[in-house]
Amino acid sequence: MQEKSNDCGVACIAMIINKYVNCPQPKAYSLAKNALFGDEPASYTGVKDLRRALRHFGIDIGKQRYPFKKISKTDMGLSFDAIIGTQPNHNGYWHWLVWDASNRRLIDPNPKKKGFGHRSASHYVKVLSEGLR
Repeated sequence: MQEKSNDCGVACIAMIINKYVNCPQPKAYSLAKNALFGDEPASYTGVKDLRRALRHFGIDIGKQRYPFKKISKTDMGLSFDAIIGTQPNHNGYWHWLVWDASNRRLIDPNPKKKGFGHRSASHYVKVLSEGLR
């Protein structure tokens, strides 16, 4: 889960490596942060940052961002795991979420965030490795 307001990308990478690489969550966050930023403080991330960090763990995500055409209130409509980007906020930054296709569940890395992240979903990138376990 997120530790700061701007590390949702780190938290999403941690959730994915926790599942795909079977890495315990506290260690997964530390490894994800290190893969993204090294010794620097965590900051905002883009798709290229997520792709680079996941490749470090042998996980690939698609090169293309796909826009959502229609979103259900309860289901993202994806049959594969994905990292979901929300609509940008007033500062031009978006929030990252993880779609767990096997459990048909949208996971928000920010436990303090209230509301429905799926309603502001803008785009997604596919996780191309085998599904979340």
